[in-house]
Amino acid sequence: MSRFPRTVAWLRERTRLEPALLASQAFEATLEARLREISVPGDAEYVARLETDAAERAIVQTLVAVPETWIFRTRASFEWLRERLASRRVARPDEPLRMLSAACANGAEAYSMAATALAAGFLPGSMRIDAIDLNDAALAEARAGRYRGFTIRDPLPEWATDGFRPTAAGLEVDPRLAGSVRFEHADVFGWREPSGGRYAVVFCRNLMIYLAASARGELVRKLTEWLEPDGLLVVGHADSCPELLAGFHGDGPAGAFAYRPGAPVSKPSRPASAPVVAPAARPAVRRETPRPAGRPAVEPAAPLDLTVARGLIDAARWNEAAEEVARILRARPDLAEAHAAAGEIALARGGFAAAGDSFRKALYLDPDLELALVRLAEIAERLGRTDEADRYRERALRVHLGREGIDPTGVRP
Repeated sequence: MSRFPRTVAWLRERTRLEPALLASQAFEATLEARLREISVPGDAEYVARLETDAAERAIVQTLVAVPETWIFRTRASFEWLRERLASRRVARPDEPLRMLSAACANGAEAYSMAATALAAGFLPGSMRIDAIDLNDAALAEARAGRYRGFTIRDPLPEWATDGFRPTAAGLEVDPRLAGSVRFEHADVFGWREPSGGRYAVVFCRNLMIYLAASARGELVRKLTEWLEPDGLLVVGHADSCPELLAGFHGDGPAGAFAYRPGAPVSKPSRPASAPVVAPAARPAVRRETPRPAGRPAVEPAAPLDLTVARGLIDAARWNEAAEEVARILRARPDLAEAHAAAGEIALARGGFAAAGDSFRKALYLDPDLELALVRLAEIAERLGRTDEADRYRERALRVHLGREGIDPTGVRP
C-alpha cells in the first residue's frame, strides 16, 4: 500500500500521467526523496503544497520521467532528419525553417536538431528551434549550452562538428547556433505555439510512454496541429502507441522512429473484381467474413507477459520481438522486465544508446533488476567507460548475492 495515497490520488485526478507509474515503487521512493529535499513532513502536507505551489506542481510531474538525454541521442533519427532537411532546402530554398523540441529536458536534443539543420545547409539566421519543458533546472542547463559527462555518450557525427566547440570538460554549443534555439518553461498541454506557422519538424521523444491513454490521444491531436501537412514527427523508441498510429505513418528507417501525418492506406481484404456472390440455386443466407479453419470467432486477449517475446528474442526474430514488446509496454509501461527486453532487442541491433535508455528505464522501475545492471555494465565497457562498468557490475553482484542470501563479504546470514 502506498505511503502517499493522497498525493497519488491528487496526481491521478489533476495530471495526465499514466496511473500505473504513479503506483510503482520507484515513484514512491523518488517522491519520498523529494519530500525530504524540501522538508515536507508527510502526504497531507505535500498535497497542500501542490494546491498552492505551481512550481512544485511542475516538478512533481517530472519525477515520473527518466530525466536523461544526451547529444545526438538515437543517431539514426538525426541522420534521417539531415536527409529530409537537405531535400527541403533544395525544394524550398527561400523558406525559413521552424522546428520544435517538446519536453526538451537539458536542451541536448534541441541543439542536436539545430546542428543537423546547419549540416543540411540552413544558416543560423534562417532557422528557429522552439524548445519547451516543465523542469526549470533542466532549462537552466539548456540555456547554458555546455555539456559534459553522460550527456556526451558518443563521438559527434563528422557533419555536426561545426555546431559544437570542444572544451576541457566536454562540449559547448557554438554561439551562432545557440541563438537559433529559444527555450521556454511550459507544459506541452497548455502551451500556445508562437505565431509564424506550423513546424516542419517536431521532436517529442519519451513523453507518451509516461502518459495515460486519454492524454496520449490529446497529445497526438496537438502534434497534428503543430506540424505541417508533410512535416516530420520524431518520437522515442517506446512511444509508438495506437493513438499515434491512427493518425501517422512511419517515415524513414525503423531505427529513426520518424512519422508523417496521415494514416497509412489500408489494403483491401480481396480484389474488388472478385466479389463473393451467393449461388443462385440456394436460399439467401447471412455470410460471415471467412476465417482460417479452427479460428475462434472472438480472438482471446493476448497475454501481457513476456513469454512470447522471450521466445522471439531467443530465435533472433528481432522485428517480431520488438512489436511484441511494444504491445506489452503500451499496456504496461510500468513493467521493468519489458523495458529490459526492449534493451536486449536494441542491443542486438547495435543501438547502444537506445539499449542503454531502455535498461535505465528498467532500473528506474526496479533498481534491483540484475539483467539491466549486467547489460549496462557491458555497454559501458564497450564504450570504454571502465569506471562506470565497474559500478554497474558491483551493483549487479550485490543484487545477485542478496538473492542467494549472502552478504557482500561472502558470509551467509
